[in-house]
Amino acid sequence: MTTSRDRRRLFIVSSLSGAGRTTALGVLSDLGFLASDATPVALWPALLAESGGADVAIGWPIAPADRQSGTGPNPLVSLPEDVDVTHLFLSAELETLRRRYTETRRTHPFDQGKGLVDALTAEQQASQPRRAMADQIIDTTGTKLADLRATLLSIAGADEDGLQIRTLSFSYRQGLPMDADMVIDVRWLRNPHYEPALRAKTGQERAVGDYIRQDEGFDAFEEHLRRLLEFTAERQQQEGKAYFTFAFGCTGGKHRSVFFAEQAGVWLRDAGYRVLVQHREIQQG
Repeated sequence: MTTSRDRRRLFIVSSLSGAGRTTALGVLSDLGFLASDATPVALWPALLAESGGADVAIGWPIAPADRQSGTGPNPLVSLPEDVDVTHLFLSAELETLRRRYTETRRTHPFDQGKGLVDALTAEQQASQPRRAMADQIIDTTGTKLADLRATLLSIAGADEDGLQIRTLSFSYRQGLPMDADMVIDVRWLRNPHYEPALRAKTGQERAVGDYIRQDEGFDAFEEHLRRLLEFTAERQQQEGKAYFTFAFGCTGGKHRSVFFAEQAGVWLRDAGYRVLVQHREIQQG
């Protein structure tokens, strides 16, 4: 394994079935890697050639054929010389794998009609050559997603301040945003929609913000909200999260929610976070 950050990186993720390969690839994708699972080894050079210079993560599952071919040549040595390769192997205890695989309701690739435990044992035996060539082995037994993410953040050398926050405004009439991590309802504040001079404006305009600020509960709410957002962002960063979305909802998605999405963006930028502000209903017209 080489570690020059001036060169693009290739992460190979091998794993026992149920040990978390798909989850690990998702984490690496969040970190900016071009992730692909189960791409045939023969196509790896083509995938790297088409990656446009991006960091790449490839899933390399154990297959029944590895019981015969596992002692053959290491395909990693034939990769381009301008790529830094890190080979990770994800493992877990047998009972953990059995439980996880039972929950998936899928047939294990090593199942020869003798049951799941026999299949898991056969896969573990076939995985020994792959495990031996790995740069690092990660045991995911009892591991939470946050812990796995933190481990991969450390291995990938990601910056601790890499959390990307999005503040999003939306209308409850149009439904909750499916990708929101935390939803904050601001419908209880005074509504600029009922002021004829403000109805056509949005929460991005000062007059609308001044109107909302006149609500008798605004000052206390603003103080508590800012502390909540900053505390939540800090804890999400500590958990190794790559992305987090605060969604602010009001009735029409045009005034109060927009105002608070903008305000939250200012507060969180002032606190040192990278923030993307978006307005769902305004952007949709």
